[in-house]
Amino acid sequence: MLPIAQQPIHTSAPQPVGSVTVQSTTPSTWGLERISHDRALSRNKDPLEFNYTYRYKNPSHRIGVDGYIIDTGVMLAHEAFGGRATFGANFTPGVNQDFDDGDMDGHGTHIGGILGGDRVGVARNVKIISVKALGADAGATELTRAVDWVTAQAMASGNPSIICICFGLPVEGADPIGDFESAVNNAVNHGVHVVVAAGNSNEDASNVTPARLASVMTVGASTIRDERWPDSNFGAVVNVFAPGANIISASHGFIDRYQQLSGTSGAAPYVAGVMVNWIEVAGVNRPPAQMIADIEAAAFSDMLDLGRVSPGTP
Repeated sequence: MLPIAQQPIHTSAPQPVGSVTVQSTTPSTWGLERISHDRALSRNKDPLEFNYTYRYKNPSHRIGVDGYIIDTGVMLAHEAFGGRATFGANFTPGVNQDFDDGDMDGHGTHIGGILGGDRVGVARNVKIISVKALGADAGATELTRAVDWVTAQAMASGNPSIICICFGLPVEGADPIGDFESAVNNAVNHGVHVVVAAGNSNEDASNVTPARLASVMTVGASTIRDERWPDSNFGAVVNVFAPGANIISASHGFIDRYQQLSGTSGAAPYVAGVMVNWIEVAGVNRPPAQMIADIEAAAFSDMLDLGRVSPGTP
């Protein structure tokens, strides 16, 4: 685990852009600098350093966006969340039911930190809602119930809502994936943005669900050198790549500790955070299909060294 140096965050003087200000925040992580700058980072830079700069637009009026993390849970008390993380529901069977407000694994907390952590996250005003559905005894049935619950919550609240799904079920042998995929598509049909990790098997992402679904934003992982992270899935179903190697984010061990992990589970919340920021800056939501198209159009093409991958990989 990496304790982040207790140095103050330096924020530049805002530059007015209508009702939106552009801010630069240092220190930050390499992933945040990479998604907010159009230039490649130096090949000699260390991804574990905490001396990068993140530029983002900060609207004067925020409409409020909910970010649902369907995962192992989130350490709600972690300093990175600043009180913005709340417990939603727990669908894991067995012993994990006793730990609604915690995360016994760390995966969900790391994702939440990238989505909206104060020092390490993209969208620093998002409300993070923990939905526990990953555990030793959880399967497609529990995951389906979790997605259906989020859809109902999003409809009831009326808030723009984004789901981070940083896991995958094999298309062959997963039971019952049909109901799970229907639940994901139903969420999108009700206006919920769904951002999905492409998977970490160095294979075509069409072999896993929900990454293979056309309705979701599927994200592969890149490195600080603008290369495909070697284990990242690929293929035509991948919409974009985002930083996913050696990503520093919140740890579940202590409320003031951070750790580095690698994988497409780190890449997906970067894109989810961009969605949050775009909604807040625009002051209005947009349909999920339009959001996917807009992010694809804004992303840089032909910048990554993809290695040997399937045709159609972006």
